[in-house]
Amino acid sequence: IARTVLPFLLFTPQPRSPGPLRRCSPRMSRSASAPAFRRQETRMHVQNPEWQRNVDHGKVTLRRSKPSSIWEKKLPERRHHRKLSWSAVGLAGASPIYPIIRSSSPTREQKCKDRIKVTLEMGNIEQLWQIYIESSAWNQDDDAKWPIPNLEFVKVRKAIEAHLRRKIKQALQADDLELLEAAAHMASNKVQILAFQGNAIFPELDKVYHRINQKQAAITGVTRKSAVPDSAKTEAMEALDLAIEAMDGEELSKAIRQAIEAGVDVTEATQQLKIGSQYFSNEPKAGLFAKNCFLGQKRQAHIVNLGPEMDLNLLQRIHQVCGVTMKYYTNTKDIFKPPQDRESRKGMSVAAALAGKSFGGIPIVQQDPPKHTIWIISGPEPSKLAGDMATVGKLLEFNKAGGGLGIIGSGNRGGNPNPLICDANVLMAALSLERMWAHYDGKKQLNPQPEAGKTGFNKVHPILKNVTKLDEGFSTTSIADSVLKQGFVELQRGSNGKVLTAIREPSTAFSGEAGPIVVHASAVQLLCSKEGVGQEQFISNLFLYACLRAKDMTEDFNFGEQEDPPEEESEDDGEEVAMVTEKEESEDEEW
Repeated sequence: IARTVLPFLLFTPQPRSPGPLRRCSPRMSRSASAPAFRRQETRMHVQNPEWQRNVDHGKVTLRRSKPSSIWEKKLPERRHHRKLSWSAVGLAGASPIYPIIRSSSPTREQKCKDRIKVTLEMGNIEQLWQIYIESSAWNQDDDAKWPIPNLEFVKVRKAIEAHLRRKIKQALQADDLELLEAAAHMASNKVQILAFQGNAIFPELDKVYHRINQKQAAITGVTRKSAVPDSAKTEAMEALDLAIEAMDGEELSKAIRQAIEAGVDVTEATQQLKIGSQYFSNEPKAGLFAKNCFLGQKRQAHIVNLGPEMDLNLLQRIHQVCGVTMKYYTNTKDIFKPPQDRESRKGMSVAAALAGKSFGGIPIVQQDPPKHTIWIISGPEPSKLAGDMATVGKLLEFNKAGGGLGIIGSGNRGGNPNPLICDANVLMAALSLERMWAHYDGKKQLNPQPEAGKTGFNKVHPILKNVTKLDEGFSTTSIADSVLKQGFVELQRGSNGKVLTAIREPSTAFSGEAGPIVVHASAVQLLCSKEGVGQEQFISNLFLYACLRAKDMTEDFNFGEQEDPPEEESEDDGEEVAMVTEKEESEDEEW
């Protein structure tokens, strides 16, 4: 027994005592509800509390020596904080993260009700109308239905009716054309649907349209004024003849003013009046205006482009060189918006601000009109000014108060098949001028006119100073010759024989206390391209010339380029000449 058993007991290795980890169950698969090492830790913590104390004192090393998010004693306080594991496993395998638990999303019905509630409290009529149309049976898509009863939409319809009635009432009480047009525009296409679905009737709307027609007729001159008697025309013509015969610039200025008011043709008389200004440069080779000539006078030029986009950066720099500020707009209403300062905003609620309530105050262009000039670049059909006669009336009042007004049209450009003259013709009709018409390709260079009425540019006028050739630009339109009979001076005539640019001078004779008016039929010239010969010089002179007013101008009689009168010969001079002649003859004979 000793020989057989003792050697076996001495030399056979005994199995080690199983450690704490070897007593647990075998490793579970990854598809279990928790990782295997998590289960091991939990079971060992329950089975052997002494093992946990060894872990806390560092006597036992866990399988993962690096700190991990799952082994931290304190979990993140917020569940939406997503903390990744720091273990060597990384983001693969069983690397633990904390899931985000989202709150339950509101239903489609609750969203629709909330939108209606908010719009009824703080929205305007257009937002209410959008809800009413989207929820209608003929406008609903399968993906955007309004799963709420029709009773909820009755509130929306009644709110729209109340808005319309209140707007119409305010417009009639104010009797202002802008408010009347806004009320009519707001009610258009809405009253028919409201009358069909809710039997709503708006009898006051007819009064609104009636007042709009009356006010528009007064602005556009549709209402015929009393005809000027023939005796007044005869007196104006006689005054013109007398002033021209007397060669008196002051009397000629008064006669031209009288003739324009009487409706007499002053085409020939305008050529006899010479215009000057203290702001003109005296250097012969320099531009018409000196550098910083308007600096510190707060003169501004406002360009409203209602057509295709144009790059007018060069034109802006030209204004800045002479001390004029240029501003660019795409909507005529933006010019007449009152300034928004902090004092005017006090006391205004959020609902009033969201509803588009104005801040009050006087627009900048109406505070001091003589310091401002407005240029309107016409756009395509439909005309933006045709349905906004209130703005047209403001432009006319601005011009009568001394502000400058420029009207610019063009031919087909920017992908538009028709000439861009709609807005320009609205202003022309309001000024009782014949409309622009037609489209011409242009692309020709103009030379100085041999005489008035011929193709070319008016080299005598100061605006064409130092211009030897002028590119008329492509895509032009035309101005009727009848404007020249109403006190306008021709500046350039296109290759088609039609007027391209005409100006009502800012002097007392032509404009009186009003501001100048420029009518231009080639908007492409405003780009001042390098290929356009003479365009930069002409356009810079034209826009800065429109900033002048009557107090800046001088008027003299145009005597033209006359030769010095011949000197009178006295009797002594004649005898002296004769004596010299006889002496010369005698010397010749002797020779």
